[in-house]
Amino acid sequence: MNRNNKKMCILNNCFIPGPTGSTGPKGNGINILGSYDKYEELIKNHHTGSTDDAYIINGDLFVWSDKEKNWINTGKVQGPKGDPGPNTVRAAYLVTFNGTESKIGITIDSNGTLPIERKELDLTNLVNLNQTENTISFNVIGCYRINCIYLITPDIENIKSKSYFTNSLVTVFIEYLGKQVI
Repeated sequence: MNRNNKKMCILNNCFIPGPTGSTGPKGNGINILGSYDKYEELIKNHHTGSTDDAYIINGDLFVWSDKEKNWINTGKVQGPKGDPGPNTVRAAYLVTFNGTESKIGITIDSNGTLPIERKELDLTNLVNLNQTENTISFNVIGCYRINCIYLITPDIENIKSKSYFTNSLVTVFIEYLGKQVI
């Protein structure tokens, strides 16, 4: 009970609190039965429901209301923010494929440029490859480890794959090390 009999107001609704009531019975909860991309899909497949039935549509929880005879959007289903995930490897993989041009690799002249044909993997957009100017530019400020691998191609006639991973002449692996001071 409000010992001071002070009036309380919540959103312009004022009242004088009375004594605390007894604890009510435990509720049944809800049964999340599935999910849909659109509300129309839920209505098409389940035009009615039962008490405690629920579906998720684009992150919103829709619960069947016997009173309303309709699915009611009760809002977003979202838990508390989780811990940060593990640090991911940020790297780019640049290659030159060996079709049938060379069985013994390629020759690069002193002070020549590496013949890099394409950016095979770069999930975090670390680098840009400009084939016209034969340059690689970096999109993220920081330190990088760059490894270049030149391979003498194995027996080309027996390689059925045209993959850059199995039959590359030149591979450049660029790994982002962060904003470290070396």
